[in-house]
Amino acid sequence: MNVQGRSTLLWLVLLFSAPFVAGWMLILKPELLPERRANHGELLEPVRSVSEIAFPLPGAEPLSLSSLSGRWVLVSVVSRCEEACRRRLWILQQIRLALGEDRGRVERILLWHEVPETAATELRSDFPGIHITPGDGRALDALTGGTLPPDNTLYVIDPMGNLMMRFGPEQSADDILDDMQRLMKVSKHWRNYVSN
Repeated sequence: MNVQGRSTLLWLVLLFSAPFVAGWMLILKPELLPERRANHGELLEPVRSVSEIAFPLPGAEPLSLSSLSGRWVLVSVVSRCEEACRRRLWILQQIRLALGEDRGRVERILLWHEVPETAATELRSDFPGIHITPGDGRALDALTGGTLPPDNTLYVIDPMGNLMMRFGPEQSADDILDDMQRLMKVSKHWRNYVSN
């Protein structure tokens, strides 16, 4: 074989083996992969089942997450509901409306430590459809893992009762809406797997 034939053969071997070598390097050193993610909220790992939580409702039966099976649940945790809290509730209401035909798949809960009944009544009229519940210890501990989060922290519970995402108080409405739209899209056919 002449020199030109050898160099052509060498280039062909290099050309076709390069993807395999690159793949092998990425398997051995995954830190070389770029860290990309599509979600804005913090994914909670490991995912914890919270389907057995029951939120106390003053003057009514407790609201159990198992009764909301098949729906996404947005739980906002606050110690006081002042202007920032009211703004967050308005944002959650707008996000739910922006989901269009999927809005029926989303429930909202305000978990409020020591909720005054007069304030709760006012919030229920200002934000129809929201469940306002006092933050009893068991429900709060199950959501937060025993650590009290900053006010207006938002937790996302999937239709199967798993606590799977958290948004800090600084997260924008656009970020939350973007993640919720993505979750609605990918979970559209989960109804077959969720017992109602």
